[in-house]
Amino acid sequence: MTFFAATLVALISLIILWSGLGYLPVFYGEAAIYTLQIYILCGFSAIFVVNAMLYEKELALAVLDEKIEHDPLTGLLSRTRLRLELDRELQRFSRYETECALIMFDIDHFKRVNDTYGHEVGDEVLESLSIHVRKLIRTTDTLCRWGGEEFLLLLPQTDTEKARVLAERIRTSVMQKLLVPQKKITISLGVTMLIKGDDQHEVLARVDAAIYQAKQ
Repeated sequence: MTFFAATLVALISLIILWSGLGYLPVFYGEAAIYTLQIYILCGFSAIFVVNAMLYEKELALAVLDEKIEHDPLTGLLSRTRLRLELDRELQRFSRYETECALIMFDIDHFKRVNDTYGHEVGDEVLESLSIHVRKLIRTTDTLCRWGGEEFLLLLPQTDTEKARVLAERIRTSVMQKLLVPQKKITISLGVTMLIKGDDQHEVLARVDAAIYQAKQ
């Protein structure tokens, strides 16, 4: 029983005493038994109520965590969660120098898609892209929606060559298979590696510069 539950049980017992149900008689037959039953019933009721409250609180916190950690449209991990994963990889790299790559990508001319076909079609494109890229990566990789039409992919234990091969595979696969009416969807990708002395700001700035070069 939690401290809160025990406190609530004690409080209810005091209320019972002050409300006129009386004290628990000793050696007075059925009256003592009935009073004891009341105490037990109140105690279990209080425990039940407290457990229900705690369950609802845990459920609410779980829903909140889900909203914080996942993008509601695509179901991908959120920017907040990706930052936590990146921080872990930076710490691992600093200690063991295990290779890790990042790929940032976004949809080319996405504003035109929204302007031409509407935001509902734009949302469908984002969802389709998320599902498609998920199928091309490992379960150990971390894919998140970074913001708008921008996505970030964290690739533990991946060298430069493997990251570039994967980036090209994603680019060509998306171009071949994702469509809006009468128009192919294309993406631009930037690739970078963790290097000694990196912090989050530096590695994210570097991959952002790489995607800018790809756009050019």
